[in-house]
Amino acid sequence: MTAVVPDIRIVPVDGVAMTQAFGPSLPAVARHHMVRGANHGLIAWSGETPTGLLMTSSPSANRARIEYVFTREPFRRRGVARDLLRTALAAFSGVECVEAAVSASGGYADAAETLLGREGFSHYSSTITILHPVNQVTRASVDEFITARGGPLVHRLTRKGFRVLSFAESGEDELAQLRRDIGVHFPAVMDPFRVKDPLPELSFLCVREGTVYGYCLLHLAGEDTAEVACIAVRYGHERLGAALAAYCRSLEGLRRQNRLGRVLFSFDSHNAEMMRLYRRGVISFAGCRTGEARVFRRYSIPPEGNTPAMRVLE
Repeated sequence: MTAVVPDIRIVPVDGVAMTQAFGPSLPAVARHHMVRGANHGLIAWSGETPTGLLMTSSPSANRARIEYVFTREPFRRRGVARDLLRTALAAFSGVECVEAAVSASGGYADAAETLLGREGFSHYSSTITILHPVNQVTRASVDEFITARGGPLVHRLTRKGFRVLSFAESGEDELAQLRRDIGVHFPAVMDPFRVKDPLPELSFLCVREGTVYGYCLLHLAGEDTAEVACIAVRYGHERLGAALAAYCRSLEGLRRQNRLGRVLFSFDSHNAEMMRLYRRGVISFAGCRTGEARVFRRYSIPPEGNTPAMRVLE
């Protein structure tokens, strides 16, 4: 029989409290998630000792994400992670979808997937994350991509009557039409209007005569990290290159503003356009670090007056 941690209590915390509670023992992975915006969560305490940590983020008002769960070595296999997860799910009871990712490289992947399954999660997709740290080698690969591939594509589309312009420059009519097109002509999971902390001046649309054919939306994922949150192409126009042209302009903008510190790409198997670019070698620049994970989701019916996901743990 599994021993239970005595006097367990679980407390909502912010990023400062996480750092103070664990000090130098806070895992580097947890610090990475904190930089990317996972600044709220739960700490499990046994007396005055922090035994475990659960970190959350909120990609949209009706979707919460469990970014990381950690149990200190002496307290593992004693129900701490289970209690943290159940407490988080109770707090997220008014959220339409709760998502959790399990790293394929982690040593506890099987145990984590079993725990999620017991709590009502089911496998949703597989993800690939590419971290593009900009140094002399990778900067040269960005320059080569813009000059030899993306730039000429933008010029060809311009000659055909397309415009590649930023979200900040786009007219209200174009953005309103794009809103109506999401879920009809573009994947619903790639909704650019539900992304937190967008960078509209660095995110681009490919448009002709008021119709959007592709877009690339960036958001701030850390002090020096821009993440490609959405990249999609209009159904039936996959060979046009519209999303790739928008992506090229985003890279140009980052380079021009000297904000190309790190570029992060996180996409799943449901995003056909990103997978297509990845397989063609457009995204996988030299010197990048890649990781794979399995994403699990648990759905519920949101009540009236649904509370934005992040607020429940603040």
